Amino acid sequence: MSSPDTIIEYEESLIFAACEFRWSKGDKFALIEAIAICAANDLQYPNWVRSRINTAMTGLFGAVFPGQDLTNGRPGLGISHLPEGRELADMKNRFKEALKTTNRTLCLKSDTHVLTTHINAVRDFHLAELVATFAGFEIDPRPTFSEVTNLKHELAAALRHTRLEWEDIESNNGDIGQIGEIKLRVRDVPAVCRMATFHVIRDAWNTYKAYFLADKTANFQDVHGVNLSE
Repeated sequence: MSSPDTIIEYEESLIFAACEFRWSKGDKFALIEAIAICAANDLQYPNWVRSRINTAMTGLFGAVFPGQDLTNGRPGLGISHLPEGRELADMKNRFKEALKTTNRTLCLKSDTHVLTTHINAVRDFHLAELVATFAGFEIDPRPTFSEVTNLKHELAAALRHTRLEWEDIESNNGDIGQIGEIKLRVRDVPAVCRMATFHVIRDAWNTYKAYFLADKTANFQDVHGVNLSE
């Protein structure tokens, strides 16, 4: 569905589900990411994105035109006369305050905390994905991942390299460690995940394991044509 000039590569349902899940866990930049993907690929906004935009924009409009019914709006609906004096000052003050609320709703605050949160969320999502990729998956008596604790220790050990070691591994596109019987290559690990400790990996897994368990279970059901909820 991507157009030739877009630089965003994604699998549509997965990336939006991932954005929504990260959003629910506190990664507010995930909303901006989802909007950007929709804009780049001419896609409709998912419901959770549309809800945030609707809240922000109707709040901003209502601050300027309080009490205005938008359900039967028409093109060009707006100022019917030129406000002045106290009325104009009140309108500007309402708009200024509503703009602050809109920025919070759409995660456009001027500070960079939202970016730090996003970077950590992306790191944690990738780490959890690595755990889900290498962990065993059991379907009976209920869907679950197995041998996760040992795997998290192995992953932490594999990610523990000095800067010079990372440079050497990168230049040779080499292995960074062993996870069970599988070698982990540098191209499999985003740079943001490097040097992650066991505790960081543990917290990342605890945050996102429900997402990957649901995804793994859904894939199992698709492949085998079963419905485990029945």
